[in-house]
Amino acid sequence: MKEPCPKCRERGEDNSGDNLHRYPDGGAYCHKCGYSEKAGGYKPVPKSRLTTSQVATYPFGTCKTRCISAKVAEAYGVRYAANGETGEPETVFYPFYDEAGTTITGYKVRKLPKDFSPSVGTIGKHFFGANLKKHDRLMLTEGEEDALAARAMLGTASIDVMSTPNGAKGLKSIYKHAEWLATYKEIFICFDFDKDGREGAAEHGDWLAGLVKKVKIMELNPDYGKDASDYWKSGHPVKFRLAVKEAEVYEPEGIVNGTDISIASLREPLPEGAVIPFEGLQEKLHGLRKAEILTVCAGSGIGKSTLVRECTHSLIEQGYSVANVALEDQMEVAANALIALDMNIPLPKFRMSPPSEEDMKPHYDKMVANGNTYFYKHFAGINSDSLMNKLNYYAKTKAVDYIVLDHLSLVISASESQNERKDIDTLMTNLAKLVVETGVGLIQIVHLKRTGGDKSFAKGGEVELTDLRGSAAIEQLSWSVVGLERDQQGDDRDFSRIRVLKNRTWGFTGLCDTVKFDPSTGRMSSYVKPVEEEIDEQEIESLVEGAST
Repeated sequence: MKEPCPKCRERGEDNSGDNLHRYPDGGAYCHKCGYSEKAGGYKPVPKSRLTTSQVATYPFGTCKTRCISAKVAEAYGVRYAANGETGEPETVFYPFYDEAGTTITGYKVRKLPKDFSPSVGTIGKHFFGANLKKHDRLMLTEGEEDALAARAMLGTASIDVMSTPNGAKGLKSIYKHAEWLATYKEIFICFDFDKDGREGAAEHGDWLAGLVKKVKIMELNPDYGKDASDYWKSGHPVKFRLAVKEAEVYEPEGIVNGTDISIASLREPLPEGAVIPFEGLQEKLHGLRKAEILTVCAGSGIGKSTLVRECTHSLIEQGYSVANVALEDQMEVAANALIALDMNIPLPKFRMSPPSEEDMKPHYDKMVANGNTYFYKHFAGINSDSLMNKLNYYAKTKAVDYIVLDHLSLVISASESQNERKDIDTLMTNLAKLVVETGVGLIQIVHLKRTGGDKSFAKGGEVELTDLRGSAAIEQLSWSVVGLERDQQGDDRDFSRIRVLKNRTWGFTGLCDTVKFDPSTGRMSSYVKPVEEEIDEQEIESLVEGAST
């Protein structure tokens, strides 16, 4: 039974609503994108009652609408079972061989037009057509019918034509055949002209480029068809052969010859980032730069959110667009916090006794309703995938300059996974990819591990990179890491130290600033110690003598 695939539908695909194949056990699998379900508990999909020897008695051929000759079908060993009443092909059997390519181990079964049934025997994970290997050039297609059509159009050309085991998104399934693929000198990738096909072609190209001398990705023209089968059915074999001839050698993204780098580009100075409202930190980091990740960490209740709010307030004042993703607070609290800062009112006091609308309006217009400030309204915990969707939307659709995430640890705690370290690794990799691809700046808050013994963050203990909670990926993938230290119970509890733990761009680490929190205004700012006047001892003596006289 076929159903719409939810993952394909999310990408605006599967308009026919038949990509997802529902099996008798309640599980499901999409042969297009790889989405799967195991509803009702896993039960093996039953095998066909047919045997390979029985299928071997069927005639060679395939679906008549595909226009594949019996000669081509026979070369690949494709057979069909006819409808008892019409005599037309009803079921097609695609053979798969053992690793040696000599013995058929099973058949992939297709109930026409597009319903894949339980296989006959074992089909394994080899290429369809692998038994026909005899040339030093290979063409890979997404499916068996495409491979048959491509073979028909290429005629006697010295190119082996095969289909990948799991379509455009099945790269992992061919890893074990690396040594076998490396025997080819040239590989053509002929995948469908759609989103999955183009992405899959690039993924396969990246990997295959490390195995063979030449990898070429064919550019199919949708005017003639989205795949090889369409080209063949619409009568364009000449156009297909032309696409083979014009296919260019694929170079993985990021491979650049030094001659392509201009000296002018190397002389471009590193730009200063947005000004940080803390003098010592600004001096060491030279601003908050876009396309970078700044991680701020501290113990619980030390003041990291207050420090980051001051940075956010400053960014808005400087005219940058900012997305506030405050996961610990409701959207209204995050907005009130910025207005309270601008009005120099402590947030608790502001929330208990809000200013009049008249007094609040100019600050509201400046901090919240300026058209460049965004917030995230959430109702419960957010998982990593959902978070990345939101952040991509802010960066790509809204084109914000900076995203402020408070805080990363809450995303991981909302995950149902039992592997926190792996979850953080994955999320940080995606965040780093986001800032590099879009150029957005990311300021994120991260919690620290709980410590015992003499080291207490609540008493001003020194923060180190090893104190970051969970995974080393936070340290490795952040451009800069800043720690905040404060003794919550000491006499100087309004004072905090800012320590630079990582500074990829400029290299400086260590203590860089002392900041003071003013309880009367709710503001945090760099603290400049009052300069004591130098005392002239001789002047004091003369004054004393004069007084005694």
